[in-house]
Amino acid sequence: MSVKFLFATMMAITSLLPGAALTAAAAQDRRQIIVSGPWSAQEAKEKGRKVCFVEAAPAKNRGAGNQRKDAYLQVLHRMGARARRRDVVEIGLFVGLTLPKKGPVLVKIGRSQFRLVARGDRAWTPSPKEDRRLLRAMIQGNLLVLRSLTAQGTKFEDSYSLKGFTRAYYAARAACGLKVPARKKKRKR
Repeated sequence: MSVKFLFATMMAITSLLPGAALTAAAAQDRRQIIVSGPWSAQEAKEKGRKVCFVEAAPAKNRGAGNQRKDAYLQVLHRMGARARRRDVVEIGLFVGLTLPKKGPVLVKIGRSQFRLVARGDRAWTPSPKEDRRLLRAMIQGNLLVLRSLTAQGTKFEDSYSLKGFTRAYYAARAACGLKVPARKKKRKR
């Protein structure tokens, strides 16, 4: 088999995975909506459909040495793609290292803990229900910590600040025409 065929097949399969990154074409055609803390809200077109997302790099990395590629966390809405409802969120972590096929990939936010599914250098929640649960924890939390092993067995930990996440996330939702919760007005005393 040719290398081109294997690469094309791998990219086609990868693009169907939950938590998959934007396609290369969409990644190049981004428009930034807002930056809030370490979080960037953006929109792009992917196969003619609008994609709205937020992403950030880890504030801190521990372990795994300098063998890493870029790592980031992405929360996105693909409008009309594979979704029966418009309001479907996908959360993907891209760790920049090859993860073990059956090893634990754990995310902790405050007291909430999540076990993720891994393939290659990506990890995501096992179900849309867990996506929503993780999203709620991200909106309410301050720090997201990812802990796992590389395929070679090296422990590593990434920490993502959640400061500014909620503002960026709601800006991305609004850009996709999705409902954004109204802000609660502060009472005057």
